[in-house]
Amino acid sequence: MAYILPLAHKQATLEMVGGKGMSLSKLLTAGIPVPDGFHVTIAAYQNFVKANHIQPHINKQLDCIDFNNTKLLEDVSRQIGMLFHEGKIPQEVAAEIKTAYAKLGSIAVAVRSSATTEDLPDASFAGQQETYLNIQGENEVITSIKRCWASLWTARAIVYRMKNNIRQEGVALAVVVQKLAFSDASGVMFTLNPLNGRRGEMIINAAWGLGESVVSSLVIPDTIVVDKKAQRIVSYQAASKEIMTVRTSYGTEETEVSKRLRKKHALTSNQVMRLTQLGKRIEQYYQMPMDIEWALEKDTLYIVQARPITVLPPEWVAPEKGVIYTKGSLAEHLPNPVTPLFATLGLEIVNHASALLWVDMFDKSATKLLPCNGAYAIINGYVYLSAKAKPLLIAIKSLSPRSLRRTLTNSVPRFQTARRAGIVDTSVFLFGFDTIALQSEKSLFNLTKWVKQNDDLNLYLQNNPTTKIAKDFMSSVLPSEVSKEVWAEWRTRINQYFRKFGRTAYEFDFAYPTPQETLTPSLETIKTFAAGKGESPFLRQATFEKRRKQAEQEIVRHIQAPRKKLFLKLLHWAQETAPMREDAIYLMGMGHPLIRRMLHEISKRLIQRGAISQLDDIYWLTKSELEALIVGLDENKFLSNMSGAIPVRKAQLEKQRDYVPPSKLPKKSGKMISRAPQKRKDGKIVLTGIGASTGIVTASACVLHSPADFESFQPGCVLVAVTTTPAWTPLFAFASAIVTDIGGPLSHSSIVAREYGIPAVMATYTATRAIKNGQMITVDGSVGVVIIDE
Repeated sequence: MAYILPLAHKQATLEMVGGKGMSLSKLLTAGIPVPDGFHVTIAAYQNFVKANHIQPHINKQLDCIDFNNTKLLEDVSRQIGMLFHEGKIPQEVAAEIKTAYAKLGSIAVAVRSSATTEDLPDASFAGQQETYLNIQGENEVITSIKRCWASLWTARAIVYRMKNNIRQEGVALAVVVQKLAFSDASGVMFTLNPLNGRRGEMIINAAWGLGESVVSSLVIPDTIVVDKKAQRIVSYQAASKEIMTVRTSYGTEETEVSKRLRKKHALTSNQVMRLTQLGKRIEQYYQMPMDIEWALEKDTLYIVQARPITVLPPEWVAPEKGVIYTKGSLAEHLPNPVTPLFATLGLEIVNHASALLWVDMFDKSATKLLPCNGAYAIINGYVYLSAKAKPLLIAIKSLSPRSLRRTLTNSVPRFQTARRAGIVDTSVFLFGFDTIALQSEKSLFNLTKWVKQNDDLNLYLQNNPTTKIAKDFMSSVLPSEVSKEVWAEWRTRINQYFRKFGRTAYEFDFAYPTPQETLTPSLETIKTFAAGKGESPFLRQATFEKRRKQAEQEIVRHIQAPRKKLFLKLLHWAQETAPMREDAIYLMGMGHPLIRRMLHEISKRLIQRGAISQLDDIYWLTKSELEALIVGLDENKFLSNMSGAIPVRKAQLEKQRDYVPPSKLPKKSGKMISRAPQKRKDGKIVLTGIGASTGIVTASACVLHSPADFESFQPGCVLVAVTTTPAWTPLFAFASAIVTDIGGPLSHSSIVAREYGIPAVMATYTATRAIKNGQMITVDGSVGVVIIDE
């Protein structure tokens, strides 16, 4: 049983030397420049643990522990760490370590942990165990090895293994001891671009000194983007590198970088290209994208670590050249990745209808504008609106200089006319109209007034969660708190409401339940109105109608006679058509209840024949698969069992949910950030978006991903969502502000927020990921900023 192996040992396996050690041995044998050294094997760790009777203590400490109790975990970790600190390394192990170190020349070394569960293709476990740099002297090396062994049992490593379903008692740790590269510069290289997913690009981070300052995020490094195929530097962003890790007589420390070096490139162009070549060789050797740590000593490059990139970002590539893709129109109301049935059947229906619409709008030019695959396309699971770029540009450029001049002439005086009339927000001219969404809210408000006349029913609603009320509603059993007559009337009124206003969609992928199927959001609105926490929609409409008419009277007083008639004609045209946009979005989901009933009927028959096992499994089939199964049903043939494929497709969609889809494709070459950046100011995270409704509010955030989350919404909270549809409108009556990932000044969320008079910030891109439920946030709709308190 070997306790020590040369670093270049060709038969080094994961079970012998851990993930990091195995990777370094592979690199050395492949001819990659890696600092020389040796492995302290898993057998050495196991011998030490056995000799000091440590494992039984670890098992006892971790037995039945609450992994969510951070303080308890830290205490247990410290106790385990003391067992390693006080333990004695068996003489035969210590002797072999000293001999191997002497053969290196008793020089300064790096002592690196190498666990059996790290640097693997499906789990990197990066940063879970410790590394010690600039260690010199055999006693110091042995002490550092023991500290590496103990780091297998830090609280973060224990929790990480638990979350990744790794048995605690089955892990062990090897250690790599290798010559320390006296780095002038060092850093990290990814053999793909992790920011935009481009496989043809590499990203290199570089800073002065040893690599610890980069991997520990102590310094903002230079960021270099390289085109792998063309072998050219796409961009070199030199950062102000204020901190560097340097060697000292006792280890390492962080020190300030001289002003002369701070903004100087840490790598020359030649060094960048040589490093790129090494990265390409390593990626080719492993046949997968790699995360590589490197060091530059004088002009010699060394690789000190290489691990697979376990979480590969999606590559956002436009499917068709010469086409622009945006998250606009219907795509805005499909914020989540879509199911396979909608991606095939649903999108086919949408594209057919869109083609007819485009012909109606653009006549013969429609064919020039429409991409080959239709107006809508799927990219990484997300729906995008698309149009051919060149014809679109021609259409925009077709505006003659004369027409532009006519449009822009006197534009400033016209703007000032509105200011003189005291109208700061001209959207007031379009408020107060009776949209379907408003009618729906008024219907619920009227229903609530009837509820409040029935004390027993009102008390029942206030004392029970909406989930129970919905369950009781669907049940044939009468709740004990309410009389039979009142309950029957309650059911009748609710059913009347859903017959009139329930035929819409919360989201336009028909895999999602409709308001008719999901009672809790509407019930929650009734409960809130009954508790006196919501504003009357009748009063709000009357207030906006009064403000609108006052604004009309004021603006007309400032417009001269020749233009007054035209202005009023255009204003009334806008007032007649603007509500149609909101109504159209509401009505787009009218067919969803019927579509879902038909699909569920087919689904029942497929379940009976063993093709699927659950009612909703039908949404995880493609159109062609469903058609083949339906033919089989009609012809009474054998049906393939599709149940095995469905969990994989569900897992893929869940993975896609974590993506941040860019608002537009293709992105500009070299552009590295695909979303609005997060900034820090005074220790707080600041998200930047589009200010869509003015005002400033500080309140608790409520992040809603779907209607299933509606019951968690509390009046006065800030509503945070990817986007909203008219079916979400009742929540706006109780929200203090609105924040969304996507959208713009003319999106549904913006229009309704302005009508409700609450601040709104759209297009933050990451709000639903950056903001946690219950966090206090400040929404400034005037400047489009969201500030998150940590």
